[in-house]
Amino acid sequence: ADLLRVLAVQQGAFHTALEIGWPHADGSGWEFSYGYNDEDMTGVFSGLPKACDMHSYRESLSLGHTQISPAQVDKILARMEESWHGWDYHMLTRNCVNFTEQLCREVGMGEIPRWCGRAARAVRDSLARQSACE
Repeated sequence: ADLLRVLAVQQGAFHTALEIGWPHADGSGWEFSYGYNDEDMTGVFSGLPKACDMHSYRESLSLGHTQISPAQVDKILARMEESWHGWDYHMLTRNCVNFTEQLCREVGMGEIPRWCGRAARAVRDSLARQSACE
């Protein structure tokens, strides 16, 4: 945990989500992400873009446009909600970055920048090296 704090300060630990079309009244789309909860329920959540008060927002990046229909996106999200339980959240191995990466692949969007998950990867790799040395 101490290594993660150092890396978060040095490299940044970022929350990620994917915004998909279907405008609200104000013209914005829906934002989909994943987070922890200790209930027997999904960790997938949605809302207005950049409106989740648990996070500070740095920037929005365009990843292109999906070519699939809203109904297809709904089916993908329903399937992902079943497999992304809130209690399965893990800061290093199953987090919002991992969810966003998978959702982007599933809806045919571009990849998120590698720097978004840099801190978790660095800690994971460091722990693996330590374990291999023991």
